Amino acid sequence: MDGSDEAEQLTSDHVQVPYSFSPDGKLLAFDELHPESGFDIWILPMEGERSPEPYLRTQFNERAPAFSPDGRFIAYESNESGENEVFIQAYPGSGRKWRVSVDGGAAPQWNPEGQELFYLSGERMMVVDVDTQEELSLGAPRLLFETSAIFTRILPDGQGFVIIQLSENPSDFPDQLILVQNWTEELKRLVPIR
Repeated sequence: MDGSDEAEQLTSDHVQVPYSFSPDGKLLAFDELHPESGFDIWILPMEGERSPEPYLRTQFNERAPAFSPDGRFIAYESNESGENEVFIQAYPGSGRKWRVSVDGGAAPQWNPEGQELFYLSGERMMVVDVDTQEELSLGAPRLLFETSAIFTRILPDGQGFVIIQLSENPSDFPDQLILVQNWTEELKRLVPIR
């Protein structure tokens, strides 16, 4: 796909947020806000009939699904304990799940290498060592850094984060965002290499 195709609606009209593709790109994990069950996690095949199937649909809110780099697990946040915590469950679902966070957790993200899982806990970015080689095993959560982030994403090489924070001064908010594509070509044009 190069963006030139017509837009195609793939799911229902409920509020939905796409979060994670499986490593092979054949599945999309997203959450959906349903008036009867709250937030649920669904899986959408990107080939064939493209009919979404529920992955986690309970009386609790399950959100922010993230496929592990090997595609065998999905990390997500759920309020089943009374507050948001991060869990990992096998994919396809086996019913077994592991609780990752111990003092609140949201927005889980895997290190691209698969040996770490990051998540936010209040204003703290936490990290947990993960071994998915055979049976899933987890280390103890530890503080990575403090942040007032409202959005974080790990870089593709796993060596840093993109972080968006709110400013304490509303006048600092930009009126517009500017996206610069192919900036290296523009740089070469403006500053020729001799």
